[in-house]
Amino acid sequence: MTNSVDRPASTRGRRRREQLVDAGMELLAEAGWPGVTTRSVAERANANLGLIHYYWGGLPALKTAIARRAGEHVFDPVTEELSRTTTVEEAHAKLIELLSTPHDGRTARLTVELIAGAVREPLLGEVLREALAGTRTGCVCGSRRSVRRRRTAVRPS
Repeated sequence: MTNSVDRPASTRGRRRREQLVDAGMELLAEAGWPGVTTRSVAERANANLGLIHYYWGGLPALKTAIARRAGEHVFDPVTEELSRTTTVEEAHAKLIELLSTPHDGRTARLTVELIAGAVREPLLGEVLREALAGTRTGCVCGSRRSVRRRRTAVRPS
């Protein structure tokens, strides 16, 4: 089967793929993974059902694209906030603040569905692991510097 990687990239094609993924995100936030079907995504995007197979080769690859987008929506703001910290203590305090701050229902639902999808489908689990690894990579730099500084400061002479 072919997928979007095998397809020529046109502006119109990219825009249509974005519309389909956006429609899938809306459905995921509203009804969870059971609500994300090829038919429901095509209807929501007002697109031909065959485009999903044309661009992704089927529902599993489309779900992967939707999970990646949902992961960006959920994890990128956390990564951005934590990357601004310079010490482990500051990162810890920021993480507690982020976790205790009320979030909109859509983000909460997407978070739950990312986890549920990762448990049920190995491909979605891989997407979640990649998103979490990216978050860790984006947050570790400042924290590691401060840990190294503290270790050298407390070493006996």
